[in-house]
Amino acid sequence: MLVITANWSIPDGTLYGPLSWGRAQHFFLALHRAALRFGFRHDGTYHPVEQIDLVFAGDTGDWLVSSEWTEKMRPWHRSSRTTEIVHRVAAGSLRCGARFFARLSQLVRDGVGVPQADSRGRPVLQSSKRASVRVTLLSGDRDRWLEHPAFASLATRHALSVGAQWSNQSVVVCHGDAFDPLGSSWQCDQDPHGASGHIASALDRPPSLSESLAVDLLARFGRAICEQGQLRSRVSSLLRRLATGWPLDMPTHIGAWLMANKVSAEPDHTARQVLVEAWRRAVGHWHREARRVVPESFMQCDSIDRLAGWLETVEEHTQESRGGGCADAFLMSTGLSLEQTGLSYAAAPTQMQAPRAVVLGHPPAHLSTVAKQGQHTTVCLGPALLPQSVLSPVLDSSGCVDVSFITPRGASQRACTPVAIALLDNGKDGPADRIVFPDERYRE
Repeated sequence: MLVITANWSIPDGTLYGPLSWGRAQHFFLALHRAALRFGFRHDGTYHPVEQIDLVFAGDTGDWLVSSEWTEKMRPWHRSSRTTEIVHRVAAGSLRCGARFFARLSQLVRDGVGVPQADSRGRPVLQSSKRASVRVTLLSGDRDRWLEHPAFASLATRHALSVGAQWSNQSVVVCHGDAFDPLGSSWQCDQDPHGASGHIASALDRPPSLSESLAVDLLARFGRAICEQGQLRSRVSSLLRRLATGWPLDMPTHIGAWLMANKVSAEPDHTARQVLVEAWRRAVGHWHREARRVVPESFMQCDSIDRLAGWLETVEEHTQESRGGGCADAFLMSTGLSLEQTGLSYAAAPTQMQAPRAVVLGHPPAHLSTVAKQGQHTTVCLGPALLPQSVLSPVLDSSGCVDVSFITPRGASQRACTPVAIALLDNGKDGPADRIVFPDERYRE
């Protein structure tokens, strides 16, 4: 059984906190239920799952949205100082997610208990066996230093594997940030820690637009909010939504927060004013930095000024008027699609024949594609643009791997919730699939 999830975004805790432990527990319970369900095959017989591969398709940690990057140093600078900061941020992320990583290590050590089968292919409820678990962490754009020896050795001590890509005979998994319209053509994963041993790239480089928004806009805004002690606790869930959602939807999330807090009481009015002013100052700072060092992206036109204007008008992005027209226009201006980026087989290892499914952790969910003749299903686990539907159609119902994609209800819920997809592809009994995600009982 293969379970793929992405975008858990465990931060260093300086600006926002990790996903609630209640949601993490729900994920582990859903993983166990999936192992039980997948024991029942299409012919009605029961054969216990022998092994579970749990793959985190990037951005398990968020090492960009941190107050550590709000001074002069940036993740895309090459220096020993950058290396020191990366170590601190990564250490903070490991501390922040200590309980979560300890649970992953326990899964690898103890496995998952499932009933044994009798001679007629029925579960024996009084018996139990352990399905082995292997956990792999793939690097993403928020934790691209994960493969550095300093962090890879730490993961090994916890019985976790790390890498940039995972594949078996029919499924390829990677983060896929190279196919993000807000990403950069610069390929850092060729040498993630540089010939000199620095964790940063071998040479200073311009940031991607996504990195620029995360560091020069969101981290700066988060620090300004955290300095307002009385406001920090009230907007902690908002900061997480901003950090984990689609970057161009940040004004929409802030607009929704403003609508939810639109009351006449003076304290709330003051909080709203402080938040709006802090956001606009952060946008102004980002705009100046983006003009000074222009971010790289797949955008085919100079959109920095237009994007700054879109980001600044947060009070206009209410839930009633959040059509996302400007955000959609930005995406349309790129003329970019997964097929045009050469994704068809770019993610597949050279020694592998055409995969039946490619799962990407980063691109927005709406970029998922249905398998056509001679092609494969592409499943994207990244945050969807707003607004969104509750259910999306079946992506592929004909090949060896079937995929159904279900998204949680509500914008804030979707932005804060990692999605997981479970596949059973054993080559004999045909496919099975489930989507598991934290239910709405666990709210920020």
